[in-house]
Amino acid sequence: ILSDFYAIPWSALALSGAFTACSYLILTTFELLAVRNVGRRLGYLTPALTGFVAYAVGHNVGIAALSGGAVRYRSYSLAGLSASEIAQIVAFSTLSFALGAGMLLGLTLVFTAARSAPLMHTVPSVVLPAGVLMLAAVAGYVLATALRRAPLELRGWQVRLPSFGTTCLQLILSATDLSLVAGALYVLLPAEAGVSYAAFLPVYLVAVVAGVVSTVPGGLGVFETVLLILMPGVTPRSLLGALLAFRVIYYVLPFLAALTAMIGHEAWRHRATVVSAGA
Repeated sequence: ILSDFYAIPWSALALSGAFTACSYLILTTFELLAVRNVGRRLGYLTPALTGFVAYAVGHNVGIAALSGGAVRYRSYSLAGLSASEIAQIVAFSTLSFALGAGMLLGLTLVFTAARSAPLMHTVPSVVLPAGVLMLAAVAGYVLATALRRAPLELRGWQVRLPSFGTTCLQLILSATDLSLVAGALYVLLPAEAGVSYAAFLPVYLVAVVAGVVSTVPGGLGVFETVLLILMPGVTPRSLLGALLAFRVIYYVLPFLAALTAMIGHEAWRHRATVVSAGA
């Protein structure tokens, strides 16, 4: 596995890193949309930094709504947001992933059913209806945001649905983000994979959804196992070498950057205490 890992060209690693950077940049835009959806204006830097740290922590720790939510609570409570507003921001980010994955997986299953079915060990007659159902669910939510203006009442809490325009932007950004992450892994695959990006995309989405549902930190083991099962034509060690590189680029490096940002932010907030303690 390590030999296949070291054999990955530097150009592929650099391209994967570029896709990863673009993905996290889009995630910071998600965060800005979520903050504005609750009627708050905090500029760009605070939501962007909070979103980056929250997503990086959530991707690695697992149960992103809780782990990333804790990061958001720490940051936004200091900025004056209420618990209800922070909960809506967390829900917005979670829903963004679900909508983007549902739309993108539905589209790829519908339009590439013949190519995707063999990779998923099934037949087009199963893949096509599954894709249609996913698209119908996403369309139903989008229609609800277009028709309903009043907030939803949930046990005394008011939840305001995003506007139709925000929902459309939410879908576009989420689908773009997932496409970029899939691309970050696709460029690392060995040449023997012999699979097009269009056929690989639904396989990746199934694997990443399985990892999220498992609640295992980072989907570690679950994500890799699903890909190994769905891509039997690739030598396991070659695929695992590519997945190891992907883990380092998309998970480990952003996580280390997020930890550095968290430590730096806390040190800056408590700089007076640190200085006095040093004196």
